[in-house]
Amino acid sequence: MKKKTMIIILSILSVLFIAITLFCTVFLVNPYFTYINTHTWATVTARGEIASGGFELTEEYLQGDTITVGDVTVIITDIGSSGTVDLKVQSGNLYDGNGEPVEKFTITLEQQACFTMDDGNVNFLVVSNRYQ
Repeated sequence: MKKKTMIIILSILSVLFIAITLFCTVFLVNPYFTYINTHTWATVTARGEIASGGFELTEEYLQGDTITVGDVTVIITDIGSSGTVDLKVQSGNLYDGNGEPVEKFTITLEQQACFTMDDGNVNFLVVSNRYQ
């Protein structure tokens, strides 16, 4: 009888431990990472030339923001804590130095990524990033 009672008590304690662990994971840890994803900014400079002349834009962006240069729009898919920025071409055409089309690319902090477009060229540079 005592052995059966002990097994029941241990089972109840195990279930409680698992429930508390799941609660902490879902309500404490997950929102923290969601907050990081939505509160990391990157300062990106886009400069180059299009048919209408030269341009230079420097702005702070969040994940999900878009950068439009000429007929090309890229969306920021991820901003890493080390300053890397992942971008994806949403519309228009970007080409690398070999003339191959580019769909996705990553820029690291303080390094330039150079591309050509149908109507000019563009260089992207991650100037800085910050987390708040």
